[in-house]
Amino acid sequence: MAANYVCSQKIAEMMEDVGLDTLDDLADQIMG
Repeated sequence: MAANYVCSQKIAEMMEDVGLDTLDDLADQIMG
């Protein structure tokens, strides 16, 4: 459980840093 929380926090932090608002935006970047 703790690992999921830490991972989700890091993903949210990274998304904010690169200007992504949603997980769809992140998925587009990964697939693009």
